[in-house]
Amino acid sequence: MPEGPRSQFVRNQILYFLGRLDASDETKQFLAAVWHSDQPPFIRYSAAFTGAMIGAPTIEEEYYARLVDDCESDALNRGYHLFYHGDQDLREEDMPWHDDGAVPATRTIEVLIFRLRATGLANRRLRRIELHTLRRFAETRGGSQTS
Repeated sequence: MPEGPRSQFVRNQILYFLGRLDASDETKQFLAAVWHSDQPPFIRYSAAFTGAMIGAPTIEEEYYARLVDDCESDALNRGYHLFYHGDQDLREEDMPWHDDGAVPATRTIEVLIFRLRATGLANRRLRRIELHTLRRFAETRGGSQTS
């Protein structure tokens, strides 16, 4: 794929959709290889999130640890959620975007709470990551969000 302004975003989406279409061991191995590669963080992010979603526990453990220990990964994760759930309106060409705490996360927080209550297998697999993400939104917004 030629490098351009949308290249990382497109590759990010392809990895996510791959996981939506196939949860085979081969797909999990492929996602693990991308996660452990030297690809840009935004692409590795999608491989890790998708791997966790489809049931690759090692990827979930490693990715969760990265979110907890690495501020840049945490900000990228929150930035993607803000974009994906509509709190931050960006062109795809402007992704990846890192959350700096300045944008209200109202819709994203609502979606995360809804997903934490969901009982689907993918929801259960992502529960620890999404609970951490919700907590980080609460911490980075400092209680300034209003209804």
